[in-house]
This record gives sequence, structure tokens and C-alpha cells, in this order.
Amino acid sequence: MLTKLLGKKYAIETLQFLEDDEKYFGEIKDNLETHKSSLSLLMKELEDAGLISRREEPYRNMNKVYFKLTEKGINVLKYVNIINNL
Repeated sequence: MLTKLLGKKYAIETLQFLEDDEKYFGEIKDNLETHKSSLSLLMKELEDAGLISRREEPYRNMNKVYFKLTEKGINVLKYVNIINNL
């Protein structure tokens, strides 16, 4: 199941973008240059798989959503990087 998720468009790129620091949804969307709805579905799947976590912070009249890698996400990304370097 995890390999299928990682094969989805922008899945690995999203994990790599989150590697250094927590990012908010808009930053991720702008970096990947993808549609909001597509990214939202991907983020939900990554969260359900335990690879990322989310937190919401009040911002004006809505919440700003932040994402970061979990320990599992960090480990998966390490393996992806090892495979990419072979």
C-alpha cells in the first residue's frame, strides 16, 4: 500500500519538501505548482498513512494548516533517498 502511495504524482516531492521544516499548505501548493484539490487529497492520504502530521492555527477568519514529516515519514524518505542514489 505504501509503494502505491509513494508512486502517486507529487508524493515523494511533497515528503522531500517537508524534509527540513514544517510548511503550510499554500507553500506546498506553490512549490509543487499543483491544484488545491489534488494536493488536498494527497495530503490526506499521506496523513492517513502516518507519513505526515498536520496542525491548524487560526489565521484571520480561517485556519492556516501546517504539515510536517512524522518519524515514519522521515524513515520512509531516508529509504527513498537510498534507492534514488543506487
